[in-house]
Amino acid sequence: MANDGIAIRDAHTGQDIASRALEFAFAAFLLLVFVGLSPFAVRDPTVLVNGETIAAGEGDLLRQICYLAVFLTIFAVSIRRGSLRAFDAVPVTLALLLLWCGVSALWSAEPDITIRRVGLEVVVVLSVMLSVHNLGVERCLRILRLVLAAVLIVNWISIPIIPQAVHLPNETDPSIVGDWRGLYFHKNITGAVCAVSAMLFLYYAIRDRSRWDWALLAGTIGFLIMTRSKSSMGLLPLAVGAAAVYHWAWRRQMDRAIVSVTIVLVAALIAVAAVANYETIAHVLSDPQAFTGRTAIWQAEVDFIRDHPLLGSGFGSFADTGALSPLHAYVGSSWVDAV
Repeated sequence: MANDGIAIRDAHTGQDIASRALEFAFAAFLLLVFVGLSPFAVRDPTVLVNGETIAAGEGDLLRQICYLAVFLTIFAVSIRRGSLRAFDAVPVTLALLLLWCGVSALWSAEPDITIRRVGLEVVVVLSVMLSVHNLGVERCLRILRLVLAAVLIVNWISIPIIPQAVHLPNETDPSIVGDWRGLYFHKNITGAVCAVSAMLFLYYAIRDRSRWDWALLAGTIGFLIMTRSKSSMGLLPLAVGAAAVYHWAWRRQMDRAIVSVTIVLVAALIAVAAVANYETIAHVLSDPQAFTGRTAIWQAEVDFIRDHPLLGSGFGSFADTGALSPLHAYVGSSWVDAV
């Protein structure tokens, strides 16, 4: 009986150690996703202007090693806990999508880049699936909350003490000078992370009535405003509104039906309004200066999709491949090429 008690305690101790290791591995994974290995990177205008030097598609070996190390840790803990059936949690449609990404190397302009980036994508997907399966949704969300809170605090601290935490006057795009970017490379990335953080902090603030989360939410909104990331500021209230509607409607079938019909009607009204104002919309979209220049980028992308509607460009080769990018033949100005 004594031996049985010792065995039980040893088993519990082993499970606790494995669980802690998985928590640390998942936190490290989130830091790789939300921070990366180059916080506060200096933005070199000479590199940003020259599309051929910004990315040659070689990839960051250290980054790949870190992702692989984290995944192997998560995988090893899964084996120890007998949870390899977690692979069954990967939806068939997602598995098929990853398979299609891999097959796209056959027609990719740079198959080596495609294969490497597909491999990284598989590692990311399996890391998430195995972590959530073993830790549970609630524990994973709480770890995510801690990581995003740490990112927010570092962002605020960096503004007065790290010059490149704000876009400097040497930017090729003068419109972003003075915008806050914190530890991220561009203020739009910072804005997106702030928007995600705000939704998570709002959820816990309402659910747990937590003053800490209300404070984090206020800090996140303040930093988001200082980034002047228009897309994130505009989409955040829409996302929160959609989440509120879903939270209200998902419990009862009648409520779900009402919301579904309302969405269809609103979509139909938007379509009718778009048709009625087609010329005005087309004029705005044809202006390369509209939407801070995004229309010129969209036009190049649409032209490429029109010429390659079925197979595309091969996973990971559409952009961030420097001179190898298939978009080169579809852009008419150097600034679009750089972007």
